[in-house]
Amino acid sequence: LFILNDIFYNLKIILTNEFIQIGVFFFLLAQAVILSRRFSLAFRDVEKISGHLTIVNDAYSNFVPKEFLRILHKESITDVELGNLVKTEITILFSGIRGFTSINEKVDSEEIFDLLNHYYTGITAIIRKNKGFIDKFIGDKIVVLFPESPENAIQTSRDMIQYLEAFNHTQSENGKLNIKIGIGIHSGEVTLGTLGGKERMDTTVIGNAVGIAKKLESLTKSFFVSVIISATTYNLLGQ
Repeated sequence: LFILNDIFYNLKIILTNEFIQIGVFFFLLAQAVILSRRFSLAFRDVEKISGHLTIVNDAYSNFVPKEFLRILHKESITDVELGNLVKTEITILFSGIRGFTSINEKVDSEEIFDLLNHYYTGITAIIRKNKGFIDKFIGDKIVVLFPESPENAIQTSRDMIQYLEAFNHTQSENGKLNIKIGIGIHSGEVTLGTLGGKERMDTTVIGNAVGIAKKLESLTKSFFVSVIISATTYNLLGQ
């Protein structure tokens, strides 16, 4: 409009004045407002995406512990690739529910899930408090890793036994099943890494130390005790 005004003015069609400079000013002002608006909307979208990514990462941490990523020297789950692995000295706590097969035969699957989820909710809180993290759930069994100190594993076993007493007391009051557990603890070198294929992979820990912890857990039945620790772990205590 300002340009048309100046053209008609110079052709002496209209009697106004030259306003091109004012027109340029309004044009630049309008562009500044539009760009500011666009940047504002873009920044808002970035904030939404960032918030969504935080939620997604927190959700992924329920499946792949952040401690696992830390040991693998990865910042995010998106950095993990098939074949990533690292060898490290660690303490393994292997725990299982005794007689779970017979319990499974007597109780329907929904009640089994309710029992395990109720039990594991308290157990996972204990593990986290004592600086451990769960490698995996295997039905009624759990593999727990303690990268910092074997004392953390020992304290966890104590807390688990105390928690089980309270858990069974609540179960009895509600007319539900009581359970017993066995715990095996061993320290040694393991390999932590990713296992599977390109379309489906999982983090896991592999090593003779894991097998020893599992064997110790099974021996608790034979010796009628709740916890057995290996001599290796025992010798590391207090160091």
